[in-house]
Amino acid sequence: GQRPCHCKTMQLGSQLSKHTLASRTAAPTRTKQALPAPRLLPLHPNSSTQKRRESLTRMNALGALEPFVVPLCGGLAIGTLSLGKLALSGKVLGISGAVKGLVVGDRALWRYSFIAGLIAGGFALVNYFPSAFDPASTLAALPLSRIITAGFLVGSGTFLGNGCTSGHGICGNARFSLRSLTATLTFMAFGAAAGGLFHTAALQGVQPGLIIPPPPSTSAVTFATSVLGSSLALVSGLALMAKNIRATWLELAADFGTGVLFALGLGAAGMTMPTKVSSFLGVFAGTFDPSLAFVMGGALLVATPGYQLIMRTKVLPHPLLATASTFNLPTSKTIDWKLLGGAALFGTGWGLAGLCPGPALVSVATLQVPSIVFVASLVAGMVVAQKVEQLAG
Repeated sequence: GQRPCHCKTMQLGSQLSKHTLASRTAAPTRTKQALPAPRLLPLHPNSSTQKRRESLTRMNALGALEPFVVPLCGGLAIGTLSLGKLALSGKVLGISGAVKGLVVGDRALWRYSFIAGLIAGGFALVNYFPSAFDPASTLAALPLSRIITAGFLVGSGTFLGNGCTSGHGICGNARFSLRSLTATLTFMAFGAAAGGLFHTAALQGVQPGLIIPPPPSTSAVTFATSVLGSSLALVSGLALMAKNIRATWLELAADFGTGVLFALGLGAAGMTMPTKVSSFLGVFAGTFDPSLAFVMGGALLVATPGYQLIMRTKVLPHPLLATASTFNLPTSKTIDWKLLGGAALFGTGWGLAGLCPGPALVSVATLQVPSIVFVASLVAGMVVAQKVEQLAG
């Protein structure tokens, strides 16, 4: 038994180790290459980054306006109908003026037709867009004595001041009337003061703070745009018919249709909801809902250029449907105690209950006792104001 000799194996292993070490030593050393510096793109207006930022800004702005699309459409419809009333019949669309005429004995048929249209439009809202009205408990939350007082003040004030939110606020301001602008600022100020002093919004269950309505439902947008489209179609269709027909029955039909759509426009705009109005006027009480600013803004956006075009040019030498040959526009420029006092009374009543003549007449269709009592008090206020005016000479 000889022992195995490991000498050759050990020598071979030693040689392999030396060879491996030599090859590693001889291998070229890899150096880390520096990465190229990132290329910075200039942020100029035409860059894609800037465009994305601008797009996001526009989207945010549109998103902020989304809650006000429905009241804006309602305001545009109201402005369209106000302008259409002037172009078709030559008269200013003033709701308190229509009622006042009946109180003083002017029994013109167009007044009945227009007021009937407003109430018929109210019934349409009750059946097809009931969310246009507050729950019955809202007005019921106010004492009946307060409803009577508010209606009386609104009636007497609009009688003495010759106008309300439609006559002065829209049609008068669209004519650039200083008298109407003064009345508007006065009743807005007194409305806000009364709403804040007597906590109208709080009594109606409105929480204090800045109120931004939620995005409107698809059905609300559809309704509002349908009212706007129908208003444009009514005015355009009657204007085309006037080329071949000029008759009393067509003028009365136009007044009725205008009344119906005006009521629907008020409903879409939120004007038939006292909580909306009291929230808008509640700024001194720490509550503010800007929705109604979009209503009046939308109405003036349409009515102002139309009124100015008719008044300053001969684009319409006479009303399209009326048998009269001239436009019946107010001419008084006097700013007196009747205007200021009437606007103050109206604004106070408006702030006490959140209702003005147009929405009040439309709300009669709900058959709620407070709405009916308010309208009855409004008429009573006009009757008393007429007596006061006669006594004052």
